[in-house]
Amino acid sequence: MQTLSLARSTGSKGRRNKRFTPKLEPLEARAMLAVFTPGNLAVVRIGDGGEVLSNEATEAFILEYDTSGTLVQTIAMPTSGTSAFTLGGTGFTDGGLTRSTDGQYLVAAGYRKNNDVTLVPAADPAAVSPRVIG
Repeated sequence: MQTLSLARSTGSKGRRNKRFTPKLEPLEARAMLAVFTPGNLAVVRIGDGGEVLSNEATEAFILEYDTSGTLVQTIAMPTSGTSAFTLGGTGFTDGGLTRSTDGQYLVAAGYRKNNDVTLVPAADPAAVSPRVIG
């Protein structure tokens, strides 16, 4: 393993090597979500809670509540691109939430359909509205 020295050193012919100056670039802001607390409740919410729902692709959220009913955190699922996870707003079979077989993860089934698309994902074949697990 090779390491970099930040101090000046003398090369084999007596010349000084240029000083290494690291460049720092800011990273994008990322909010780290807290892990779910064992014993708390997880609920899927379809839509933002204030919009009229339809059967079109709609944004989804996972909400964590403690046992007294206090909201602990809200996780917005991605709504566009290759990681989109949306649900039909009026489908009674959409939004099922379960745990993985090892109990380590929450698992929900949805559609890879941007939420700004006015098509019904449940009526589309999987080739048009791929089914995804989030």
